[in-house]
Amino acid sequence: MPRYARINVPLGIYHIISRTIRREYLIKGPEERLYYLRQLGQATRHTDAQVLGWCLMSSHVHLIVRAGRDPLERLMKPVHVGFAGWLSPRLGKGGGPIFASRYKSILVEEEPYLLQLVRYIHNNPVRAGVVTNPEDSVWSSHREYLGLERPPEWLKAGYVLSLFSEDADEARKLFHQFVLEGKGERRRPDLCGEGLKNMGREIQSEFGDGWRVSGPILGSKAFATKVLSDMASMDETVARKVSASDMVVEETPSLEELIGVTCAVVGLEPWEFEQQPKRRGPALARRIVTYLWVQRYRQPQMRLVRHLCVSSGAVSRWLSKAFRERVEIEATCDEVVLNLPKKKRKKKEKASRGTRFNLQLEQE
Repeated sequence: MPRYARINVPLGIYHIISRTIRREYLIKGPEERLYYLRQLGQATRHTDAQVLGWCLMSSHVHLIVRAGRDPLERLMKPVHVGFAGWLSPRLGKGGGPIFASRYKSILVEEEPYLLQLVRYIHNNPVRAGVVTNPEDSVWSSHREYLGLERPPEWLKAGYVLSLFSEDADEARKLFHQFVLEGKGERRRPDLCGEGLKNMGREIQSEFGDGWRVSGPILGSKAFATKVLSDMASMDETVARKVSASDMVVEETPSLEELIGVTCAVVGLEPWEFEQQPKRRGPALARRIVTYLWVQRYRQPQMRLVRHLCVSSGAVSRWLSKAFRERVEIEATCDEVVLNLPKKKRKKKEKASRGTRFNLQLEQE
């Protein structure tokens, strides 16, 4: 029998979608929605997963979750079992099902999709025609992100907000502007895990008949391949008892270093990169910087947005184009990396910036 790879990545970002049976409007009233949120809050106390965002619609639920070491089932099963057990008798179903099937969990590559995903689910009530603006809906986490409602303890909004600014008020302002930019966005099948099967089959063929992809993966082929590679080598790593504290990782360069070396490799003066962004050379340099910053060093796009004083849409376009032409720019990217100052450091346990930001929000 082939081995089915359960996509359960510690610290991975997941878009979880649960739909009601026959898509009936079973979660339409405040009582039902408040009970669902209560169940969700209770379930988070018994797992290390973190809820980064949520949206409740009459026929379906969206959650954005950062997984911990526990499987996602430990979060979702008590929520759905408890909610169905409470709601089913009230609907006269005699204990019948409320949700159509097992929830869908889409593993999402954090860069560039996390911010897009938060914006997408916060605008879900707008796309459905329920409200005019995302902040008008009380059934998503958007108002809690903006500080218009007191967020529950289990909602970890601090990490996403910290990608916009270290200052809480400025972060909320920039975040709200970012979400409003997506008001007119149509339904995104990719963010809902649709249309991703071809990539799964391609990766499966490269891993051989012993592996199967059991869930959608939204991200680059390199990201998906790395996920399965890590899973395939997990047993070997555990057997060798490699401690996470002994891992040596490559230090991320500063944006100034990355831009400076890229300009030198491409043959640009720094002022050309800054002042002539639409010329062919500077435009290429910006795509290379964006690709390396996001894809290789796993840094947030919003730092580029703030550093270069451009819109988030511009950075997303540069990244998309860089992915399309990555074969052509690969040699240049390698040369940039080789010319960066090489420093090594031991990986240490420390509080994330989002954790510190959550503490700031709790003190307000």
